[in-house]
Amino acid sequence: MLLDDGFRLTNAGYDYLALKALTLRGTVSSFGTQIGVGKESNIYTVSDDEGSPLCLKLHRLGRICFRNVRNKRNYNRKRKKISWLYLSRISATREFAYMKALYDRGFSVPKPIDFNRHCVIMELVNGYPLTQVNEVVDVDQLYDDLMNLIVRLGNCGVIHGDFNEFN
Repeated sequence: MLLDDGFRLTNAGYDYLALKALTLRGTVSSFGTQIGVGKESNIYTVSDDEGSPLCLKLHRLGRICFRNVRNKRNYNRKRKKISWLYLSRISATREFAYMKALYDRGFSVPKPIDFNRHCVIMELVNGYPLTQVNEVVDVDQLYDDLMNLIVRLGNCGVIHGDFNEFN
């Protein structure tokens, strides 16, 4: 029996396809440094055709430390087998849609710029994670601000579900 040559799309190949599309649209023209690694994504600085700094988030579902995503999220709609690349694409598409909806309603989120496959391009925000904050001047005010944010999200029909210092 003769077997045909096959192929397998890897993360690197999927990255190339997405970046090629974003480059052709002028959204990305240069690639910077990695600024973050999470259990679901890698985050880099990039620039557009005008040289404006942007943020690129590559969704990476399926890492060993995050394999339970199939059980915790309704991405697969009860399918038995589903590609991690496809799940990453769904995740990126949803993130872009939510970010755009929140941005359009005046929430303090990075401005969504573009997306393709598993990549989301957004405004680069200069800041640092809340996990690096060691001291808060007015704890009561911070608590009020955060609770008001949760209520405001709820009034827009959004329940965060994982509201913590990492998110």
